[in-house]
Amino acid sequence: MANDKQSDEVFCRSCGEPIKKEAEICPECGVRNTARETASRNGGIDVEEALTTGFERVKARSGLLLVAVFFVIQLVSTVASQSGAERAFEQMGGVESLPPFVRETMVQGAMEPTPLAFDIPQSVITLMSLLTAVGTIVAGIAAYRVFASDARERIPPEAYRRNIGTATLNGIVAGFVFGILVAIGIVLLVVPGIYLITALIFFMIFVALEDENFLESLSSSWELTEGRRISVFLLLMALLVVQVAVGIVGLVASSVAGAVLPQLGAVVDVAVGAALAVYSLAVLTDAYFQLKRNRHVTEEPPV
Repeated sequence: MANDKQSDEVFCRSCGEPIKKEAEICPECGVRNTARETASRNGGIDVEEALTTGFERVKARSGLLLVAVFFVIQLVSTVASQSGAERAFEQMGGVESLPPFVRETMVQGAMEPTPLAFDIPQSVITLMSLLTAVGTIVAGIAAYRVFASDARERIPPEAYRRNIGTATLNGIVAGFVFGILVAIGIVLLVVPGIYLITALIFFMIFVALEDENFLESLSSSWELTEGRRISVFLLLMALLVVQVAVGIVGLVASSVAGAVLPQLGAVVDVAVGAALAVYSLAVLTDAYFQLKRNRHVTEEPPV
């Protein structure tokens, strides 16, 4: 790989090869590049660029298609979880098993905590839960691949076909290891858990784009964020603020819709969640490419 660039060149955000500043597509790897280098000189993340690019990618047709995919998966998952909760609740005795003041609160507030619950056999609920869990990982891998490409009008077949079985398996294992590590960190006074989330947040992207196994993906995310974890943390905080703000708007919308029909309110809530999930993946993808690109831009190695 070339290490030098001319004054009219920048480094490709994906493969690191020098390309012309005005080039939108890298001739070496075919990945879309931004027209400017990052404003951050320490090799970190331009948070505004990541958030803006994420929004631009989600509102494109391919992004909206991904939102629809995540909506279907999350809707099925919600039906399964609420049906399971309702079944378990009934097995414990239903409303009559609750203390009187709780029953009165439910009646006065017209509470319906499981509007998407159906009378489904437990075996079917379990199957739905497993399929949606795997489906979420497959959809996430496909989303990362779409956002790493220049596909804006459709979801290219290679996004969900290329090595998808192995990638999904590695994603499941890596996600399990990630969850265990973060849980241990949270138990250890919270801060270590937050640090591990920041350092390992890009592991699934390495599984999706680089075809790495679960150990390699965790290691690669650790290396990619080394010396840049403050900027990664700031990005995650900014993303959290966006999620909370949109979540509040979504809560109001779902409450209004739920006042008309409880099932409609639940569906609105699922739709908002699906849109936020896809947006988060788009933001992380752009941040990943910024970090890769800036490793070539910076003159000194990170400390």
